[in-house]
Amino acid sequence: MRKATERLNVSQPAISQALQKLRFHFQDDLFVKVPQGLSSTPFADQLAQDIAPHLDGLATILNEKNTFEPSQYTGG
Repeated sequence: MRKATERLNVSQPAISQALQKLRFHFQDDLFVKVPQGLSSTPFADQLAQDIAPHLDGLATILNEKNTFEPSQYTGG
């Protein structure tokens, strides 16, 4: 959880709340406690594999650099 909060730059309660909603939605624990921390369930592993190509495409689109040129701004 700590790594997720750092990577996503959100609070631990926000991560916990989002995870709780996802668990309810998918009716799966998604992650279970193990001695080393948390481990993903088989369902979570399959879900991650299935959505990875879509998230990669979305990240590509969102991360394209759009530069702002004030001299070309015509809006009000």
